[in-house]
Order: sequence, then C-alpha cells, then structure tokens
Amino acid sequence: MESVLVTGAAGFIGSRLCKELLKDKKKVIGIDNFLLGTKQNIKNITSINKDYFEFIEHDLSDESQISNLIEKLKKIGKIDEVWHMAANSDIRAYEDGFEKDFRNTFLTTVNTGRILESIKTKKLIFASSSAIFGTVSSPIKEKHGPILPESYYGAMKVASEAYISSITTYFLNNYLIFRFPNVVGKNVTHGIVFDFIKKLKNNPKELKVLGNGSQKKPYLYIDDLIDGMKFISNKNYKNGIYNLTPLDDGITVREIAEIAIEVLSPDSKPRYEDTPIGWAGDVPYYSYDSKKMLETGWKPKYSSHDAIKESFKKTNPEK
Repeated sequence: MESVLVTGAAGFIGSRLCKELLKDKKKVIGIDNFLLGTKQNIKNITSINKDYFEFIEHDLSDESQISNLIEKLKKIGKIDEVWHMAANSDIRAYEDGFEKDFRNTFLTTVNTGRILESIKTKKLIFASSSAIFGTVSSPIKEKHGPILPESYYGAMKVASEAYISSITTYFLNNYLIFRFPNVVGKNVTHGIVFDFIKKLKNNPKELKVLGNGSQKKPYLYIDDLIDGMKFISNKNYKNGIYNLTPLDDGITVREIAEIAIEVLSPDSKPRYEDTPIGWAGDVPYYSYDSKKMLETGWKPKYSSHDAIKESFKKTNPEK
C-alpha cells in the first residue's frame, strides 16, 4: 500500500485531499496545528477509513520540534510522497504582521524539506498560489516573469518555490508545484465566499463589499482542484509547475455579490467602496493561461461562475 504524508491535513483543501487519497486505497498520515484547520475536519477524514489514516498534531513551523516529528514519522515506516498543503492561506492576515506568513508559509516548507531529507522521501507535491505574481494584465503562463508579489503571503510562496527547486540539487528527486487560483467550496475558512456568508448572516439586509466590485479573478471549485492535482500527479511528470484554473478569465466581485444575495438573502442590498482593491496586497485582477494544464489531458468541470454559485448553494441547500 502506498503511503502519503499530507501537511495542513485539517484545512479546507488538505482535509478534502486526505479523504480522496484514502478512497484511492492509500495510507495517509496527516499533520496540522489547527491554525486554520478544524478538529471536525479530522473526524470527517477518519470516517472515510480510520484504519489507514494517522494524525499527528504538530506545528510544522516550530524548528525546535522538527526532530521529534521526524522520529515519529520514521516509526510509521516508509512514506512514498509528501503533499505540502500547510500555509497561512489567508492573505489578509498581513494585518498581524510579516511573521505569520514567514513562519506558517515559508518555514513550514523549509521544515517539510528537512522531513523529506531525513525520511528519504523523493517526491514532493506543493500548493503554490497566483499571489506570487502580483497584478499581471495578460493570462499568466507558468514561465511568466519577473515574479513580483504584492503580499507577504505571495512572497513566502515564491520563496518556497525557490527553496524546493534548490533541494533537487541535494536530495529531492521530483517535485510538482500547483499554482492555485482562488479555491472555493463548502466549509471554506477564509476568502470572499466565507466573508459574504458571514456578513449576510450577521446582517441579512446589507452586504458590505470590500472594494468597488470591479475586481476580477478565476475561482476553482474544490472538487476540480483535488481531481486536477491527483490526475497530473499520477502522470508522473518530473519537476513540473502547473497552473490549475477554470477555463475562463474569472468573475467580478460584483457578480459574486449578486449570486450571494440571490442564494442566501434576496432582500439584501450590496454596498461598495470607492477603491479598486479590497485591502493592502489584494490583486484586483488576473487570469491564468491554461495551455500546459490542458496538455496533460485534464480540464475542470466548473466555470468560475458555477464554482461560486455551487459554493453558496452548498451553504444554503434549499437553493
């Protein structure tokens, strides 16, 4: 039986990934410190197959404890590949300072590398982000440069990609880097869907929107994200970087607000700001070039519009 380690296993994406890997008859070891993940997500994973899932609660950013974690993993046995999903994925956490992204997005990657070297695992799959690029006016290709992030989060993802590339010189045989767009679905922990659900629950009569609503980005549904990563990973491409994206140029914040109101609170009225961005570090628009992704033979089922609508409908099943 193939054995897989997943960091960030209690998170929105990591927990869903764990469940799908268990369904594929793989043994899964999950690590999380519950920064954004939940204990309920771990219970949900266990319900799929408790005999082949093992969870370790651990802060992967804590360098002083990494040796203890490595010893625990060695006792578990051979691990064939590592899926590194752990990060501070809430870009707006910049409000708490640089340290949160440095520790939880970059140091988690460095310490994952130390794990790989120590347990002699040769394959790494890494969750990167569109945030590495900053504002780019044309569809972004995998080889786009220069890379000029506009947030601490984006900068730490760039640094993580560079670190992963460097360790192939020393001990890593193969990596896959998936650059996510905005990912949505049921039980999101941050982002526009989470934000609008929370605001409409607190005030069903008015939806306060950050920015003027013209911001436009692609949104990928969680089912498509997991399916795409698994599909491309199973192709055994070596040292590859792939955009994962819906086959469109995105959806505006104004359109998302309209969908949220339609599905969750039809009597609500949107209230927009005058600024073209929602917060410091917010990239107001981007889209991905999908050519390399499509050449693998995989394509998503949901458009950005459908992904957003499905996410709100999952919150309000009556719709």
